Amino acid sequence: ELMEAPNIAGVKDSESNGAKNNAVLAVLSKHPNFRWFEGNDWMSGAHLLMGAHGMVNGGMNVFPKLYVELYEAATAGDLAKVRGTQQRLLHALKLIRMDTPHSSGFGSFIKCAKYALSLRGLIQEHASYPLQPLRPETKKAVERFLADLAE
Repeated sequence: ELMEAPNIAGVKDSESNGAKNNAVLAVLSKHPNFRWFEGNDWMSGAHLLMGAHGMVNGGMNVFPKLYVELYEAATAGDLAKVRGTQQRLLHALKLIRMDTPHSSGFGSFIKCAKYALSLRGLIQEHASYPLQPLRPETKKAVERFLADLAE
């Protein structure tokens, strides 16, 4: 119904419901004026290949080059490169879950992503209340992880 609505140009979907998203993407080509943007980092490669027009992912803030590489490979139809890039991306996204023993999944994402960006001098690491600061051992783990990725 949304695809037929005259005042809706598209959607960004971050849901982890692969079956529903696959069903929507299967009919997307019948609606040339409707745009689908994938918001689930873990499904981006597959959904780009299935017709999604782009991505709006949280991980893009920390690893923009990987997402550009993924998008370019998918739009070129390079399945092998999409597969390899998505695998590298899945590994890199382990960063954002490094504080999950002490935070919710989303809290861990915010805190670890902000800390990673602060290490690059792009932002301050402060995460707003009710999030608690990263523990020193988690900061060290994030630093080691980023150093390993850089190698």
